[in-house]
Amino acid sequence: MTTQGLVGNLAGMAANDEKANKHFGESVRLAMRRSGVTIKDIVQELGVSRETVRLWRQGESVARDDNLKRLAKMIGVTPSDLRYEKDRAPTLPLAQGEHVTDEDELALLRAYRGLKKGWARQALRRRAVELLEEFGEPGVQSPFGKGRGNGTQ
Repeated sequence: MTTQGLVGNLAGMAANDEKANKHFGESVRLAMRRSGVTIKDIVQELGVSRETVRLWRQGESVARDDNLKRLAKMIGVTPSDLRYEKDRAPTLPLAQGEHVTDEDELALLRAYRGLKKGWARQALRRRAVELLEEFGEPGVQSPFGKGRGNGTQ
């Protein structure tokens, strides 16, 4: 390989890294806003500095694998959603004909109430409200519903 070829390859790799970092930063900012998780929550939970979180949010650096997994879990996305741009189906396939029982709903409510981290409860509540606004019918039983959805995803 010639020097020119090596320099060209290094420049191309740097451009790809820059694009990946920018995507990472945009994804982190969006997921944090959506989940309600704050910079302070991330600093406390992951034990990183505010500067580290700022660099992630600006796309100037990307979290290492251990922090990437924990960060993704906190903000309600998968690590690959943060790292890679893609047009694809939802991460988890939708179950066909799944029946949710009253016991399932009670177990979910107990699990929610058992969450020890305040940011986790807030993030889950915000997401639930978002889903109810999108798919719920307005009424006394569903104060958040706007009836925009058609019952399918």
